[in-house]
Amino acid sequence: MTKKMNLTAILRSAEDKNVNELRKTGLIPANIYGKGIKNKSIKINLVDFEKIYESAGESTLIDVEIDKEKATVIIKDVQFNAVKDKIEHVDFYQVDMKETIDVEIPLEFVGESILEKDSTVSIVKNLETINVRCLPGDLVEKFEVDMSKIKKFGDTIKVGDIALPESYKLITLETDAIVSTSEVQVVEEESTVTEESAEAVAEPAKEDEAQEQK
Repeated sequence: MTKKMNLTAILRSAEDKNVNELRKTGLIPANIYGKGIKNKSIKINLVDFEKIYESAGESTLIDVEIDKEKATVIIKDVQFNAVKDKIEHVDFYQVDMKETIDVEIPLEFVGESILEKDSTVSIVKNLETINVRCLPGDLVEKFEVDMSKIKKFGDTIKVGDIALPESYKLITLETDAIVSTSEVQVVEEESTVTEESAEAVAEPAKEDEAQEQK
């Protein structure tokens, strides 16, 4: 189980309808929703959330404190400004610690394949996350993928090769390839003569022929 993180939030009021003005104060709008609960519109400190998002991602439990009440959530969706690449809005999902949830767990690629130095083979990373179902309390931050297992062309690392905790149910297909190999296509350069170069070669030949006729 990963360590819970903490975040302070304030309920949004009618005065917070202008979200652009809200963002100028260093706060961003967010929502909390979940099964059997009333949705909450909140505002959170952007810098505080960025720190959590950078270290926790979307597979870590967060205790959000709202007016001395706590809601245990996971990050469900983060919206960015397309131009400034800044976080503008967040959706949190409030979990029930006794009910399973579906979540994406990031993959971390560790180690090095001996094929990294082979210029004829390309190592392809097909997946960055896998989908699982588990209890919130069993969430892990990431799964490691050992790249050293790719030893020759044709080797693959499949989702089913990842060692999951017994309490986990895999949603992504076991047969999906996380890492695979492909052959590097070598394109042979053909020596071509352009029309300009052909004309340049032909001109002296014509001059020589004309002189011989004289």
